[in-house]
Amino acid sequence: MAWSTSDAIGSASRLWDSAARGTLGLLGGGGCGVCRVRAPSGLCGPCAATLEPPTGELSIPGVAHAWALLNYAHARDLVLALKAGDRRLVDAVAAAMAAELRSADPITDVLCPATIITWAPTSAARARERGGDQAEVLARALATHTGLRCRRLLRRAAGSPPQHGRSAAQRRNGPAFRCVGQPGPSVLVVDDVMTTGGTIAAAARALHARTPDCVVGAMAMAQSGWS
Repeated sequence: MAWSTSDAIGSASRLWDSAARGTLGLLGGGGCGVCRVRAPSGLCGPCAATLEPPTGELSIPGVAHAWALLNYAHARDLVLALKAGDRRLVDAVAAAMAAELRSADPITDVLCPATIITWAPTSAARARERGGDQAEVLARALATHTGLRCRRLLRRAAGSPPQHGRSAAQRRNGPAFRCVGQPGPSVLVVDDVMTTGGTIAAAARALHARTPDCVVGAMAMAQSGWS
């Protein structure tokens, strides 16, 4: 099912007009997590003002609904700061993602008390380089803000290359995952950035191989390249 722009972009716009910029401004101490200019919060006003909601739509095979919080073109520095391990930003971004999910129309097949949050695991090399898997960190923080359970349901197959640096055509094939847990009736897969949707589609294939009738949703911090 295609990602729906009409409601999602509207809710994202309302989010950034109210809750998200306020939420991202609540981090205490130090400088801005993006520009490093001294600020009373983790994200300074000028950096927060550059953030924009996503545009366009992306149909992801096997995924019932997908959401993204930000347009990557306007959030690149914020995404890179989070990927570099700036944990001060994680909680605020997860809170904003949770607010985006709550602002969407009720979608009970994906979002219900039985929903399990999981993540699309990065490659071992990238995890070592970044000091951890940022998708996992984001997923666990999102679970805290939504009250849903978070479990590792996917593992990346050995030798599966990272998506970074691959062409769009190569990205669409996605990495190889295997399901290592019981998905249950619905799963929300978290990733930091959705580009072609290949990673999320690969995650959905692995989940459906274990539980064919599992309803899969996806949530990312940012989207890139949708049209």
